[in-house]
Amino acid sequence: MTNGLVRAVGRWRLVLEARTLVGHEAAVRRLEVLRVALLPLGWRCVGLYDRREFRFPVPLLWVYAPSNTACSRTGSGSD
Repeated sequence: MTNGLVRAVGRWRLVLEARTLVGHEAAVRRLEVLRVALLPLGWRCVGLYDRREFRFPVPLLWVYAPSNTACSRTGSGSD
């Protein structure tokens, strides 16, 4: 059973990678929509979309949590 699951996940991963490589512009548009939605909520985003500049085969969006998260409000963590 586990072997079949691994094969199925592997197939879907290949399909998703192929769709992203072929549809680079569509993936960038979707990431930009996500970035625009997160900015008003206080999240910081860094888009790495240019293949030549960043040398990644797929577009990346790095998302950083806002500084006023629940951990910092409750005082837990390193004080």
